[in-house]
Amino acid sequence: MRFTQFFLTVSVCLLFVCQTASKRIRINYSEYPDSVMLKGFDELSQFQHCCLNGHDYLILYNKKNRCLQLVGLDTSHLPKSILLPEIIVPNNQLNVLKSFYYYKPDSIFLLNSFSLSIIDSEGTLKFKKIINAPEMNEWPAVVYGNFLDVFPIYFDARRNQLILRQHCGPCGNAQIFFDTNVLAIYDFKKDAFIDAEVPFPDKYKKSYLGDAILVLREINNDSIILNFQADPDVTIFNREKMLLSYVTARSGFQKSDLKPLDTGYRQDINRRSEHLIRNPLYLKILYDKYLKVYYRLFLEEIPLKNEDGSYNDFFDKSLVLMVLDENFNVLSEKRLGNGYLWNYSFVTSKGLYIMKNNFETLLIKKIHASKISFDRIVISIN
Repeated sequence: MRFTQFFLTVSVCLLFVCQTASKRIRINYSEYPDSVMLKGFDELSQFQHCCLNGHDYLILYNKKNRCLQLVGLDTSHLPKSILLPEIIVPNNQLNVLKSFYYYKPDSIFLLNSFSLSIIDSEGTLKFKKIINAPEMNEWPAVVYGNFLDVFPIYFDARRNQLILRQHCGPCGNAQIFFDTNVLAIYDFKKDAFIDAEVPFPDKYKKSYLGDAILVLREINNDSIILNFQADPDVTIFNREKMLLSYVTARSGFQKSDLKPLDTGYRQDINRRSEHLIRNPLYLKILYDKYLKVYYRLFLEEIPLKNEDGSYNDFFDKSLVLMVLDENFNVLSEKRLGNGYLWNYSFVTSKGLYIMKNNFETLLIKKIHASKISFDRIVISIN
């Protein structure tokens, strides 16, 4: 499992000039294809990027082997594995691992369907709290978890708090789902969950917006930055002041607002899928602490049927990279094209990595391995 830069490096440099209130900003983009080799993976699920002792690692959950696997983004660092205790990740389909956060070797946080735990790098259990009422025959009114695997947990060591997603348990896709606030904070000192009182935008409560319901987050010091798929606005929650603010950061590639879907199609998965194809979607937001900018990912709307008679699917949608300053002003945008697994993205000192949709299983020296490919995007600001 080595991080390999292809022998062929492709550089695509585009120059964008953006006018801000104080100065002109020139942004150069360069793209480099890279890949990671994995052994023993049947599928990809939760992941985390972290920097340990000055080296970048991907940490991935290997469901098949019930372990966290640390893969260095450097050929000189061998992979490491952390076996998860079966008491924490049992072999059943109900109590599954939903998210994890590697803080340091003695503090690895695990969020399961029905428990919140801490282990160390030897797999020793140090803390466990039962959540989400496993004794009940149905989900409680509020469920703490990683809804649809796009809102991973985050540990704030300064406050001794865990940041996580909350959502309505028994609502399904009924409209009352959007009455439950989206953000929860677990305070270890108080042994209590705190509702941060961050609601869905009003548009979700006024109309049925289909499956455009993902909530994605980034954390920068005291600010939790949220993206709602249907909303051009960025939502900022200041934990120090417990205040909400909103900044419009609409993509210049967005041709129209997301259109509501007829409520009669709530149970029609084909209509809901078509709705996602035909409408614009805001995705992940990431902070680049090295350049002090945000990257916001956006999917353009496309027609269901092209002029040549061919049909589009979700992976035909073009991904757009938006670059925002620290006040969420849009500095520049670049259309990256289609074929990206946008949720598998992270920032290092070497740039922004976004996974390509070409997960391959290979046979290398009689050992089955999988290759995951990334585009590494480097920007320079003048």
